[in-house]
Amino acid sequence: HGQHLQMNLLEIRIDEQANAAYIRLASGKVHETRTVGEFQVDYSRSGKVLGIEILGLRQYLEKHGSIKIPPRLLQQANAA
Repeated sequence: HGQHLQMNLLEIRIDEQANAAYIRLASGKVHETRTVGEFQVDYSRSGKVLGIEILGLRQYLEKHGSIKIPPRLLQQANAA
């Protein structure tokens, strides 16, 4: 009956002193952090994206106008 909708936990923390933002896309233990473009991306052991950090946030926003997360990273966050 009906549809089951799954919502991801999404938390954004901005640290103005550090000039950084952290976007949590999923819960889990961070296995490794890799640089992907302008982001620092936290991955679980299975390769799921757990969170994305933007360093140099003010400069990033001046350049892009808003936070633009590549769709492939969002897809990897939704992967089982």
